[in-house]
Formats: sequence, C-alpha cells, structure tokens
Amino acid sequence: MKKIIAAFILVLTMAALTGCGEKTEEVKDVNFYDLRTAMLNATTKLPEMQTASSADDNASELLAYVSDIDYEKVSNFFVSYSKEGLADEIVVISVKDEADAKEAKESLQKHLDHRKNLFANYAVEEAARLENAVIKVSGRYVVLIIADEYTQIERAFDDMIKEN
Repeated sequence: MKKIIAAFILVLTMAALTGCGEKTEEVKDVNFYDLRTAMLNATTKLPEMQTASSADDNASELLAYVSDIDYEKVSNFFVSYSKEGLADEIVVISVKDEADAKEAKESLQKHLDHRKNLFANYAVEEAARLENAVIKVSGRYVVLIIADEYTQIERAFDDMIKEN
C-alpha cells in the first residue's frame, strides 16, 4: 500500500513540475482589418498607403505580387504599400496550417530580395531603407515590414496577435 501511495505522489509531483514550465504566449485569431489598422496607425511616418487583401475579388492574383505560396494554404492576408513608389510596405499572411508558415516566410524573403534589386537600380536611397526590413513568423502569421519606424509597427503586430 505504501508503494502505491508513493507512486501516486510521485505521479502528482511529476505532473505539477511538468505544468510549471515557462509560459509561452499563444497566438490568437485576429480580425485582419483591425490588425492592418493598428499596424498602419502605429506610426505617423508612413506615406499614403494603398492596400490589397484577401477581401478583394482577385485576392489570389494580388497575393502573387508579393508571395508565391499556394493561395489554398492562405487563410488571410493584406499588403499595404506606398502610393508614392517608396519602399514602405507591410505584408501579413496568415496560413491555414502553421507548418506552412516557413514557406510563407521564404516567399516574403524572395519578394524582399526582388525589391532590393529593383530599388538598387532606380532609387538607391530607398534601397538602403530595405536593409532594415523585418520578416518574422509568429504562429500561423508571417509579417514583412519595410518602414523607417518598423519597431512601432512590429510592436502593434505583436500586441494584436498575442493572447494576454
């Protein structure tokens, strides 16, 4: 009987220790309109921006301008870019399966590399701004930020997708 009680206490102790690990932040589903609004309003330094998104009729064609990921893997996206032909751009892609986030990130890296080459040929001062671009994955979300005040925009992104 003592062995059974000792084993039971050991199991409870192990379960308690396993549950006391470091808390990880959970990524939640967000309204993409609210996400885009928060990110664009995070700084006053953005030029006038134009937006395309998964809400548009030709969404798969619009996404193809910035990502070569199969549109069937995407649950939502938006692209906001400078109307003035400047380097400023914000892209967020939400994939249906978190396993596809790596592919989405790689596609955004290709897009960024293409933009670097493009701007290097016609607007050197804008090309330099692309060196501070941020590409990151957070759960099912992948973000690309090209802006002078990218840290404020990134913070708005993080705040919107993390559970409190």
